[in-house]
Formats: sequence, C-alpha cells, structure tokens
Amino acid sequence: MATKTKHRGMIGKLTVASNCDYVVYGSVRGLVSQHRLLRAAQSAAQQDRSDCRSLGGGAYSDVAVYCWDDEDGWCLDVTADE
Repeated sequence: MATKTKHRGMIGKLTVASNCDYVVYGSVRGLVSQHRLLRAAQSAAQQDRSDCRSLGGGAYSDVAVYCWDDEDGWCLDVTADE
C-alpha cells in the first residue's frame, strides 16, 4: 500500500512532498530525510553534519530542519539544534 503525501511545498527551488511533518534538507545536499518527530529530524541533521565533516577535505553539510506550516508550507525550524 502506497503512502499518501500529507504535505507538498517549496523549499528553495525544490518542491518537497512528504507524509511527515519534518524534513532534513539542504540546497546542495537536497532532501536527506523525512521525520514525524522533531527530535528525530534534529538527530538526522546532526548525523549528516558529522558524516560530512568526517570525509575531510573541507566537506560540510548544508542541511537544516524544516517543519510544515499549514499556512506557509515548509519553513525553516528555528528551534532545531544547529
């Protein structure tokens, strides 16, 4: 059984559709993951940053946590741990 899309909206120049309330996204990295819980999204963003740093050579992650807002669509979650 296919999962229905709950939210669809723009992040940067990309339309992101998800059945979750939180996504981890970066303009370079793209859509990294989707989550139902904020703490899971924060953890995934932290892990992505750590993984990119471990590559060396100046590699870094540009991801941030975005949350769905029924009026504004996907919005940067300013409560997320950066």
